[in-house]
Amino acid sequence: MDELEWMSIKTKANDMLEGDGEVNAIPQDVKQLVHTLIATGDNNTLTRESLTVSLKGMLRPYPGFPWTRGNQGILPAAARAVVDQACSEIEAAARYFWESTEQYSTPFLRKHGKSKGSPTYSGAEEYAKTLAKKARQNATQLYKEGVWDGTQVGLTHAHGDVRGEEE
Repeated sequence: MDELEWMSIKTKANDMLEGDGEVNAIPQDVKQLVHTLIATGDNNTLTRESLTVSLKGMLRPYPGFPWTRGNQGILPAAARAVVDQACSEIEAAARYFWESTEQYSTPFLRKHGKSKGSPTYSGAEEYAKTLAKKARQNATQLYKEGVWDGTQVGLTHAHGDVRGEEE
């Protein structure tokens, strides 16, 4: 692994740890181990490939994981961690809501009018994922428009219109 690639790995890992300051989801011992693995890679270039696998494996379950497929979007690591945490909570709450009100949710809650396929959700999982996806899109739009600064505290100021207009 060349130096530029290793620097990219280190930057992503460090950005993720820094971004976790917003949600505090990564345990302290995991953070310490990440720093140790990075220091090991800095000192021994022959171990960087295996250390990269270990770093990614350790950080994968936490919000803000930067090594995903496709375009990573415009959100910095801290904002991505906030959005990942929020979407996880939205999904869990939506599943609970759907299952608690299923006799009403199934017939009454409909997909967007232009959606293809069935006009109703197949169940709690589809409904929850749809809400979380919409929340992620809205968060990105709010950040892009400068309405939300990407922090947990900034969410209290971001409840206006996505164009930045006040309600």
